[in-house]
Amino acid sequence: KKQVDYIEKNPDVALVGGQIEEFKGTLDNLSAKRLVPTEHEEIVRFAQNRSPFNHPTIAMRKEAIEAVGMYQHHLLMEDYNLWIRVLASGYKTANLPDTLLYMRSDGMHGRRRGWVYVKSEWQLYKLKTQLKFQSRFKALSLFFIRSSVRLLPASLLQYLYRLVRK
Repeated sequence: KKQVDYIEKNPDVALVGGQIEEFKGTLDNLSAKRLVPTEHEEIVRFAQNRSPFNHPTIAMRKEAIEAVGMYQHHLLMEDYNLWIRVLASGYKTANLPDTLLYMRSDGMHGRRRGWVYVKSEWQLYKLKTQLKFQSRFKALSLFFIRSSVRLLPASLLQYLYRLVRK
């Protein structure tokens, strides 16, 4: 309801998401918040480094998503790929400051690693440079940083995820 109200009041916004709170086991064991920026300009800046939306919270205008080619194959990162194409096409976006989803996070971070993710990071590098969303130097630098993180042991990766979440 909050997202529908927001989209109705902001007809220039193509995509709106919100915040997530993660829990382990039961809802009374909140472990982290995945906070994303709320204003469009902040979202564009944030998207240079990380996905600027919490995918399970997204509401979008169908015509905008169709105009950028819908979801496309991008191993393990179809959503981030779509967000970059939406932003690079000039569509306005937003995130509500409200928590819209409580999400179980048991063990999910340890799975976001390995050589398959390095391949996906390379595809992300190519997309960002092809769309001129990011300079080659910045995109390549981020490729190396993000790829090195993907090769860390699962326990260390989980620790890093806890650092970037509030």
